[in-house]
Amino acid sequence: MLPDGFAWQCITGTAGHGRLDALALRQYEVARVTDRIDGGWLALLHYPDGRRVVRHCTSYEAGRAGCEAWAARHEAALRAHIERKQLEWLACQTWRGEDSVQARRQLEARPD
Repeated sequence: MLPDGFAWQCITGTAGHGRLDALALRQYEVARVTDRIDGGWLALLHYPDGRRVVRHCTSYEAGRAGCEAWAARHEAALRAHIERKQLEWLACQTWRGEDSVQARRQLEARPD
């Protein structure tokens, strides 16, 4: 059910250890399942427009399933947002030479 390229990882990224609570696309977190103090669960959804939405979950598994369904519904917007973030990052990496120049050109050509 998880779209291609999306994967569960530790909240500390690929270097961390522990439960796979963060749903990421190309190492950028788009959603997370976290436990509440009272023993419940929350899903934190990171929309491409910058909104952060919290949803209560009945269980850890339900939270993960909900995050996966949400990612599938918003897949196109999430992919476009992450691609733009990667281009912006690469455009700032001037030591990368031609790759940085190409990223800046792609950003300039984008309508959004």
